[in-house]
Amino acid sequence: VVYPERKDKAPAVHVIQEIFGLTDWLRSLCDELAENGVIAIAPDFLNGQKFEDADGASKAVSAVTQDQIKAVLDATAEYALKIPACNGTLAVCGFCRGGGWTFAYANENQKLKAAYSFYGTAPDEASKVANIACPVYGFYGENDERVNATIPKAEELMKAAGKKYEPVIYNGAGHGFMRSGEPSNPAVREGDKKARDEAWTRWKKLLKQLP
Repeated sequence: VVYPERKDKAPAVHVIQEIFGLTDWLRSLCDELAENGVIAIAPDFLNGQKFEDADGASKAVSAVTQDQIKAVLDATAEYALKIPACNGTLAVCGFCRGGGWTFAYANENQKLKAAYSFYGTAPDEASKVANIACPVYGFYGENDERVNATIPKAEELMKAAGKKYEPVIYNGAGHGFMRSGEPSNPAVREGDKKARDEAWTRWKKLLKQLP
């Protein structure tokens, strides 16, 4: 999915899916990114598969290898740079499992100018941050203990390596708050809605800082 219909030059942002695949929600998020001045590109890691249940989605995503992830994202980066409207700036964002892939890919591609990791697990070894050349911005929900437990080690590793890592934990939010906090979600939790709004405000400011 690509949203390159622009006349002016703009940065390109890889949008890495959550475990459910290339869903309508992810497409709508790409629309929002495009409205905020960037070219949004969402590669499909699951060959068109979409999942409603977390178990099936998790099994499918777990079958995707690190080599496949890198190959897909490298191909996406190469494609992005060939889009006439791209100004040569690349960034990456991801959600849930994709948030972890985002942090990992920042260590693989030194051309990235920013990485935005949404409630994805953070690196736990020095080798996994040694090659990061861009700032990494983290977006996390307060009620997401499994993911948040990985933040302190990543802060330690990034600081020791002289890298920029800015995690923000949003009060009252759970895992997946960017999706569950959508206004169209009838079961929206108040903490998730507030976190989504605050995260978007922060993200928009960061996107404007891209060269």
